[in-house]
Order: sequence, then C-alpha cells, then structure tokens
Amino acid sequence: MGARPVDVELFFVRSMKLILAGLTINLVGAYALAADLPPAPVLDEAEDEIGSGWYLRGDIGALAQSIPHKQRTYGFGGVPSVSHARFDRNISAGLGVGYQFSPWFRAEVAVDQRFEASYKGTRFGAGSTAVDRADFYATTVMANAYVDLPVAAGITPYIGAGIGFSRNRIEASERALYGADGAFTGISLLNARTDTSFIWALMAGVAFDITHSIKIDLGYRYTRLGDARSRYGDNAPAIRASDIDGHELRIGARYVFN
Repeated sequence: MGARPVDVELFFVRSMKLILAGLTINLVGAYALAADLPPAPVLDEAEDEIGSGWYLRGDIGALAQSIPHKQRTYGFGGVPSVSHARFDRNISAGLGVGYQFSPWFRAEVAVDQRFEASYKGTRFGAGSTAVDRADFYATTVMANAYVDLPVAAGITPYIGAGIGFSRNRIEASERALYGADGAFTGISLLNARTDTSFIWALMAGVAFDITHSIKIDLGYRYTRLGDARSRYGDNAPAIRASDIDGHELRIGARYVFN
C-alpha cells in the first residue's frame, strides 16, 4: 500500500525540526568555545620605531694648548732654565662610537688626533740665551659620559666628562744658543720622544636635530694632556712641557642609528 499524503507531510516537518535543532546546538557550542579563547594579539607597530641607541660621531676643533706659568725646566752647563714657554694654536679631529642609554644619558669611546703645534721655549741666563723649538703632536683615546638636558624640541644642551690616555710626541727639536751680546753661538739637535700620559677632560655644548638621525654638535672641551719631552742631547737638557692644558672649540655631527 502507498504512503498516505498526511504521513509524508508529518515526516517532513519532523525532519526539519531535528535539523534546525542540531544547527542551533552547534552554533551555541561554537560561540561558547570562542568566548573561552584568549583575545587575539594586537600588533603594536610603535615598537618597531624604537631606535637601537647606537651612534657615530665625528668632529673637528680649533685648539689652544698652554703650559702653566709656574713651570720651569731646569738647565745645566751653559744652558739656562726655561723662563717662558708656549704652544702655537693648532687643530684636532676625532671619531667616536657611542650608545644612548636613556634620553638624558649616553656614553662613548673616542679617538682624537691633535695635529702639529709649534713649541717655543725661551731660556734667559746671565751670560747666554737659548731658544727651544719643536713640534708637538698628541693622539688620545678616551671614554666619555654625557648628561643630556633637553630644553626644547630638537635642542639638547649637554655636559660631560672623560678619562683616557694620550700619546704625546715631541719631534723636530732644536736649541739655538746666543751669547751675552746676542750673537749666535751654535745649535743643538734633540732626538724625538713619545710619552704616554693619563688624561682627563670636561665638556659642554649643545646639539641640534637636523633630521631624525643627524645631529649637529657645537661644544667646548678642556683637556689635561699630561707631559711631553724630547730626548737629551750632548750637554743639552731635554725640551720638556709638563701639565699641558688644551682648550678646544669643536663642531661635529652625530649619526644616530634608528
């Protein structure tokens, strides 16, 4: 016997109810599972904008070096002691690598070359006069630390200090001798010598932001460079400069790695 139309219709209605009920249960379960999962991580692109902190710097300077007036290099024989000594002005150039630990503190290691500065020392005696001449050079290696003091956007004054060592060299040394009447009596040549001295420095200046990575630096540096001297000659005391001071105006640039 064939199925009656009423039974077919009833079977179809019941089947649709079962399907709808199953879909509803699955959707509710999926929603509950999603509610239990941790939230999806949010990528913060700002973290990628933090720089590495490393920088390179280079600068040049106009340098005036001096010797304390109290210094007197003793003589012997026919050569009197030094009455007055001075250096001519010269220039310097330096390179350094550093790290910016925070917005207000950074440190670096730097190498500087102080180029030729002419030395002249005058020796006045009762019966003779002598004039010393030589060339002075210095190469310094220093560890420096700075405190940055931001006052406005793009303008950062700073103060700093450093310690290190210097290779001080006296060369092309000679001593001209004159008699009591001022007549030239002879010349002595002194051999070159290089000495290593402990040094320290104090710095101050201001940096200007040109771009996000480049800063222009204007500064002053005082350096105590230690001692320098030539070797002795035949019956001729060495040329000696003690407690050399360096006063330096510098301009440079810093490249900051971002």
